[in-house]
Amino acid sequence: MEQLSGPHLGDLDRSYGAPKTAYEITGKLRGNLAEGLEQAEIGARIRQNGCEPVGMTPDATARFVEAERNKWSRVVNLKGFRTNSS
Repeated sequence: MEQLSGPHLGDLDRSYGAPKTAYEITGKLRGNLAEGLEQAEIGARIRQNGCEPVGMTPDATARFVEAERNKWSRVVNLKGFRTNSS
């Protein structure tokens, strides 16, 4: 059976920096992103693209990504496809 390829939730960390990037750097970036998300114009543009702007802590993001990976891996596997984690 053919394996699907393409972007996956594991790439989410690239929005905030490479894995093991110093906390001082990711903290500053996260703060700047949070400030941007609070601006009405930026939030409106994100919503126009069908997304909801949400700022999460690194721990909350990790929990979210893991939950989504588990949920969607089960759906994909039920349909007979393979994921990187199966």
